Amino acid sequence: MGWEDAEIDFDFVLLSDDDGDCYDKLARVNALFKGYGSTASPKIFDILNRHIQARGIERVVFKTLASRESNKDDTIMVSLHFAEHVPPVVQAEQRVVKSDKAATASGSAPAVNPSKADDYTISVDVG
Repeated sequence: MGWEDAEIDFDFVLLSDDDGDCYDKLARVNALFKGYGSTASPKIFDILNRHIQARGIERVVFKTLASRESNKDDTIMVSLHFAEHVPPVVQAEQRVVKSDKAATASGSAPAVNPSKADDYTISVDVG
């Protein structure tokens, strides 16, 4: 019935240099993406990449980190895998807007439930 959430991969190489060896750098990358936000849900990251923004993706959730060593030099290849984040509340709001437009076009007013007013508040942890 529509598009699946987009998946994004970032691949890069960690080198051993004056800033530390590749193992220390891997530990830092791991610490950046593992864990949870302040609400015990996965961390949500804003994307600031022209290519990704051209696809209409604004936020992602971390999925996996994969790494492998090279036996030829002192490097580690890292792959980060993210999935597009579209909060369920936003999806519900989009459905309500569509049904409101359909109801307005048919001449009937959309039903409003005042007790549900706070259901449309979105809190995002971008830590």
